Amino acid sequence: MGGLIAYDVLRMAERDGSVAGPIHLVTLGAPLGLSEVKLTLAEEHGDLCVPRSVATWSNLMDRNDIATVGEDLGGLFPPNEAGVRIRDVPVINAYRAPDGRENTHKSYGYLRTPEFSRIVAEFSDGE
Repeated sequence: MGGLIAYDVLRMAERDGSVAGPIHLVTLGAPLGLSEVKLTLAEEHGDLCVPRSVATWSNLMDRNDIATVGEDLGGLFPPNEAGVRIRDVPVINAYRAPDGRENTHKSYGYLRTPEFSRIVAEFSDGE
């Protein structure tokens, strides 16, 4: 839900100017590509797009995660006015519950991927 809430807040902020950029948005297993979610977001905010205040958007996605099946977000959300596009980053979310079952949507698994570590390191080096 974090990616959905972040997108919603950033798009609402475009109307009142309450969020200034630049923002580096990182989403983990975001369900933003699901049909029902896209329809709801379009009803609330108009055409889907990268929010204005976003300077970088990295979308980590496991192809086996129920929330990220289907098309990549980069192909669904057009760039913002500055030309910022979503960078889809395929990962393997290897999280296993204590009973051994896979849960490819669990945030812990996304946070332990080397791809996430690289994104954090790149962001930290830029500060």
